[in-house]
Amino acid sequence: MDVLHELDDQRFELTSLGECLRSDVPDSIVGWAAFIGRPYYWQAWTGLLHSVYIGENAFQHVHGTDVWAYCSVRLEESEIFDRKVKKLVLGRREPHLQGLGQGAYVQGSIDR
Repeated sequence: MDVLHELDDQRFELTSLGECLRSDVPDSIVGWAAFIGRPYYWQAWTGLLHSVYIGENAFQHVHGTDVWAYCSVRLEESEIFDRKVKKLVLGRREPHLQGLGQGAYVQGSIDR
């Protein structure tokens, strides 16, 4: 997948594709990568057929609770989940807000 490049001295460096795995770059996906690598996330996928056939939530079927309750009692999982969600929310919002003048949304709403 060319995320890493092996150097001659048996060390590795990130390729341009792997740069997004750094936490100090603007388009970092490190939070998402940490989240999807968690065992509880992958275990939930084992309930996919149950969800398709029965129509119930796969996560709840596999873990006996929803993802919010699961994370609320597991501090490490909660922190990883929160980092992923924060980046997704802020990362999608900022491009849409660029170029808007101060108060443009409010003013447009009031004019209607």
